[in-house]
Amino acid sequence: MALTSRSGRTARPTEAGCSILPQVQALLAGVRDLRNIANEKTLLAS
Repeated sequence: MALTSRSGRTARPTEAGCSILPQVQALLAGVRDLRNIANEKTLLAS
């Protein structure tokens, strides 16, 4: 199942891509938060 379609240089989400977008955004926000926590703990341990 394709999540994006391309036309030249332009990539656009398909219907399937749009349907998972909120979950993907939440996942990326979680990764960002985990990185921030790890960086804070690293700074505190130094």
